[in-house]
Amino acid sequence: MKYTIECPIKSSGVSQGIAFIEETLEKYHLGQRDLMEALLVSEETLIMLEESATEDAVMKITISRHMGIPRIKIVVPGSPLTMDENVKSFSIDQLGGETETAIRSVMLKNYSDSIKYRHARSLNIVSITTGIPERILSTYTITAIALAVVTGLLFRTMFSPNALEWMSGYILE
Repeated sequence: MKYTIECPIKSSGVSQGIAFIEETLEKYHLGQRDLMEALLVSEETLIMLEESATEDAVMKITISRHMGIPRIKIVVPGSPLTMDENVKSFSIDQLGGETETAIRSVMLKNYSDSIKYRHARSLNIVSITTGIPERILSTYTITAIALAVVTGLLFRTMFSPNALEWMSGYILE
């Protein structure tokens, strides 16, 4: 299921966008840490997008799940961001200038693996991948344990004791 909101970015779009993202991500039962990280990255990204947006720009935020992992997609018309260059070339020596920009750059550099950016047809498109919900991790673990037990039982019925001993010795060594 997709959740979408469209609103002007210049007036109160950043706060509206953050409220929408928080409300929607809570429906996906993310852990508190993953939720806070997603909100921080989203807020800093929205601020950068606001700075490069045209005056009457309308942002579109879409939140959906791909293979159980929530993804945030933000689309804002405007000039191309220098997000990749700023984040990748940032060094601690740059802290002397604007503190807010420096903190934003450090945070986005830290989470750069979960942020994908592109500029196409005068649109800044940012995709943010959030953490894996706790329920999905539990489901994966329980499924893996069940499959291991079933596989073990199948091996016991299909192979001789000598073959099982050789396999366990080969695998564990």
